[in-house]
Amino acid sequence: MELKRLLNIKYIIIVCAALVLNIILFMFQATAGGNKINEDSKRDLRIRTEYIENYKSNIQNIVDRAEKLKKQRLFSNPESFSYKNIIKTGKDYEKLININLSADNSKAVRAISKYSMFIGISAILTLLLMNNLFKERDNNMWQLTYMSKNGRAYLGLVRIADIFIISLIQHFLLYITVVFTSFILFGGLGDLYNPIQNISEFGQCTLVINKAEYLIADFLLTYLSVVVATSIIYMLMNVFRNRKNVFIGTGAFVIIEYFIYINTESQSIYRLLKYINICNLFRINNIYMEYINVNVFSHVVSLRYVLITAVIILSVIVSTREKYHMNLQ
Repeated sequence: MELKRLLNIKYIIIVCAALVLNIILFMFQATAGGNKINEDSKRDLRIRTEYIENYKSNIQNIVDRAEKLKKQRLFSNPESFSYKNIIKTGKDYEKLININLSADNSKAVRAISKYSMFIGISAILTLLLMNNLFKERDNNMWQLTYMSKNGRAYLGLVRIADIFIISLIQHFLLYITVVFTSFILFGGLGDLYNPIQNISEFGQCTLVINKAEYLIADFLLTYLSVVVATSIIYMLMNVFRNRKNVFIGTGAFVIIEYFIYINTESQSIYRLLKYINICNLFRINNIYMEYINVNVFSHVVSLRYVLITAVIILSVIVSTREKYHMNLQ
């Protein structure tokens, strides 16, 4: 019954319109926008060729430089972050020495990796879905609803499950339509099992994965980011019954976070405020393109794993908090 109420005709039409809009935005960015994919130009072909030819030597240079740096007096303290970072960098890049790159067709995957507007569309659709749950409150029917068969705990679990399932399906549809559109436009489906490092933007990626594995990981991670962002807002909508104030407060918070994000340098002592920032939820796929380590309780940890862990923990916390709140109502 809950599922039928959430998936009404109006909502299905909105989702279909969002899918069409998503494809149009992707095509504009990939073919006509400022990030036009133009691998066929002579300049781009030369850059790609040089990147592939020099990749192994560049990786070897990083490994050799790490070996030399750890022997220097300035970085000789085994307990310092600098020393631990050098050791980790050398080990991470050493895994890439045996990767063989080739001049394949990577246009489609590159275009997908540069497109992130679908994350915002998915978040908006999920918020609309969540908003449907408040109709009973608007109609003063919430007391009757929470006295329904099997009680409030069961109703809370059903609603959380429904939201997760529907949001996962719609996120999958948004992502898969972009993938299909990209491969129709640019081809390269047969090169999906080549290393992700074939794309120059992933030259600093220390994960030994192919392009197909990257797309799967990208889908899952972007979905988790949507879950975190929307669940936090939904939790606030439950705590503070005036939804207008919630949206105003959320907007102010996002503005502050964005201000911190654009004004905090990567080398600043406050850089964690830049990396653990709400803005990163909507560009989370970029963590595969960067190599950054941070100090976590005297341990050198890849920023990639810090962000992934933070997103997973937040997903669990907000989901548990929502179930607890429903039980109290």
